[in-house]
Amino acid sequence: MAIGQHAGPEQRQVLGDGQTEAAAEQEEEEAEELRADQDARDSGAAAGRQGAGRVRVDRRRRRDVVYGSVFPILFEIGRLSVGSFGVMMALGFLVAGLVMQSDLIRRGAPSDLAWSIVASGAVGGMVGARLLLILHRWPEFVAAPLDLLTSRGGFIWYGGLLGGVLMTAWPIRRSGVPWTLVTDSAAPGLALGYAVGKVGCHLAGDGDWGTPTMLPWG
Repeated sequence: MAIGQHAGPEQRQVLGDGQTEAAAEQEEEEAEELRADQDARDSGAAAGRQGAGRVRVDRRRRRDVVYGSVFPILFEIGRLSVGSFGVMMALGFLVAGLVMQSDLIRRGAPSDLAWSIVASGAVGGMVGARLLLILHRWPEFVAAPLDLLTSRGGFIWYGGLLGGVLMTAWPIRRSGVPWTLVTDSAAPGLALGYAVGKVGCHLAGDGDWGTPTMLPWG
């Protein structure tokens, strides 16, 4: 066809068919790219789910290791089971009493005051810790009071702290020793005794260790 001449109907049909084929090829290429992108996303999601599954399995394994490493029962004598929590709590009171007694003697206070404070604090602490637990779990207590009262565990430490402080007020006041002197002597023993008793929480497996970690300092 010479320059300047118009294309005939047959030529226009050929050109139209060629453009249609080119558009179809372009659409097919775009659809192929979309399918490839979707396959890549699906593969990434599957890998992510597989990785998440491995993480969940690893976490479960770490929890199994943590829970499998505790010693809630230290030993048994016949039908009597000696629990690690009770032993470490008693050891914590003993350590607190020894530290307090040593400091009271150094300050010229009666040596038996330390054990009066420890005994009163132990009773008041356990009663306060259990009472606060009952308040927190009141519906369970109403449904089955004996179960909660006779449970081996079930102590809230700040309830024990409040009950212990209230109960120790009586022997301190009766001794006539200044409150500031007694509290100064009691503070180191209380902190050390609490640390020793807290080991019993870990041994009993009540979850005080926090979240399992694989970090080198964890």
